[in-house]
Amino acid sequence: MTEDTGVGTIQISENVIAAVVRRYSLSVPGVARLAGQSFVGGLADMFGKRINDKSIVVELADERVNLTVHIIIKFGEHVPTVATHVQDICRKYVEELTGQHVGRIDIVVTNLAGADGEDDDEFEDEE
Repeated sequence: MTEDTGVGTIQISENVIAAVVRRYSLSVPGVARLAGQSFVGGLADMFGKRINDKSIVVELADERVNLTVHIIIKFGEHVPTVATHVQDICRKYVEELTGQHVGRIDIVVTNLAGADGEDDDEFEDEE
């Protein structure tokens, strides 16, 4: 998106918006990682080491930003609550940090981390 300031233009790349979404999505309690990532990849995202992935789709249309975010939620979390929190926090910070209006945020929950004993031993049944 480009904005003319009178002295020149300010152009905000889709990568900037995706970086904001990535950082704040991962900060939401109950989000294990973005979909399509390994646990190590999720850690790299938290520390800003990744630049591009297919977990976040940024569409610029009609003076607004539309987002699709693919996430994996921790097993045992209330999925609608976590997804709604991701929507709320992403809207807040994309608008606050970039000045761009967010139209819609679609959340795609692709899996649960810890289901079937994957990723974390803490989710196994104790006897």
